[in-house]
Amino acid sequence: MLKLPILVGLFVAALAMHDARAGAYPEQPIRLVVGWPPGGATDGNARLLAQALGQRLGQPVIVENRPGAGGSIGGATVAKAAPDGYTLAYISSSNVITSLLLKHPTYGAGRDLEPVSLVAAEPLVLLVNAASPARDLAEFVEQSRRAQRGLNYATTGKGGILHLAGAALVRDAGLNAVDIPYNGTAPAMTALMSGQVEFLFGTFSDALPMVKGGRVKALAVAAEARSPLIPDVPTLTEALGRPNAERGTYQAVLAPRGTPEAIVRQLSSEIDQVLGDAAIRAQLAGRGVTPVGGAPAVLGQRIENELEQRGRLIGELGIKPN
Repeated sequence: MLKLPILVGLFVAALAMHDARAGAYPEQPIRLVVGWPPGGATDGNARLLAQALGQRLGQPVIVENRPGAGGSIGGATVAKAAPDGYTLAYISSSNVITSLLLKHPTYGAGRDLEPVSLVAAEPLVLLVNAASPARDLAEFVEQSRRAQRGLNYATTGKGGILHLAGAALVRDAGLNAVDIPYNGTAPAMTALMSGQVEFLFGTFSDALPMVKGGRVKALAVAAEARSPLIPDVPTLTEALGRPNAERGTYQAVLAPRGTPEAIVRQLSSEIDQVLGDAAIRAQLAGRGVTPVGGAPAVLGQRIENELEQRGRLIGELGIKPN
């Protein structure tokens, strides 16, 4: 017969194991809030991640679209949610920039949300009309200067990622150019093809079909490295000879500030496992997106750098918060 102290010890151990199982995360479905409409590139990547992550966690990860205000509505929804790991944000770098453009932002990615994982990086592509005689960026800059007239470049709104990329190029290359805002990427691309504007920066997923179809010409990709999908197109850093040239956009997962560190670490680790899967990497690569991953601190540093660099450029351009 077991002695009383041994029985007590076994009982306490059993209770501890029961409590550990009862408190295991996750115990219910997880919401992944996307601040953009269904069907877009960001939404598609979020859904790919959600399905694979749900399989690893043993609970559904349900994508919930909350579009509007440059991603701010979705971000604010998560910032106000309980910090329990059951409501997460899937953001693009545009969400971070938006907080710099509003007098009274509803949230700040670096203030109200907890970094979990940097999921993917997507290049921007510098595009010109297919009939442009310029074979590379150096020729385009030289021809533009020789023409002694101002250029127009298309954007999707003041302070947006495409505007800031274009404005940085104008500054770095010493061009005389004016930004022309359009209500979305599609009309901006139409303006380029019809000759209403001389250049624009487009996201890789939007630009690639147009480049492959010969409808526009790519002069550079804003990314850390050349894309294997258009390997002959140099990076903007190569083309400009500037190490700190535009690097493009990124997508990431964040949680409400105050989410337990153990949950944040678990989610980050599981996302790393998802991004390490060959099938997932192949699907993302086919869209021109590079899987990234890494510890929460990696994403935290990227957001901090983004706020500092974009904030400085917005100040230089004299863009006032609305």
